[in-house]
Amino acid sequence: MSVHASPSEVIDESLSEWPEQLVQPAPRPGLRLWDSDMLLASVAAVAVQGRTLVAGDWNEAREWDLTHVGGSGAAFFKQLGEVGLVDCTWTHWNETERATCHPQQGASLQVDRIFATVEVATNVHDCAVEALPSPDFDHMPISFLVGTALS
Repeated sequence: MSVHASPSEVIDESLSEWPEQLVQPAPRPGLRLWDSDMLLASVAAVAVQGRTLVAGDWNEAREWDLTHVGGSGAAFFKQLGEVGLVDCTWTHWNETERATCHPQQGASLQVDRIFATVEVATNVHDCAVEALPSPDFDHMPISFLVGTALS
């Protein structure tokens, strides 16, 4: 799947449209629900059905917590593990982040991610942040391969 979570809180109107067959996620401590929480719940519903690979702009970063109180980033990634998904770049890059977004204001962070179920994550390799495709972009793509790594 290719995804994009807007960097915003979910409005009550959208919550009323949430499909009944999907469990609505609980907000992270001290926060309202964010678009990334709703997206994670949607992806988790697919992931329980089988092998899943999802990449895109999640607007979530562990390093957010270095400059903001509350542990919002850690809480999101804890939820990720609880639904059985692996952060492939975190694993591939030895539990570090590499900035993928360089906004005109604010800190550069890794908000673009590759998540997968365990059986798929073991086959994700050669993750690399690529150069900006255009000066008009503020996100750098992550390239990766899926399959048996050649050694």
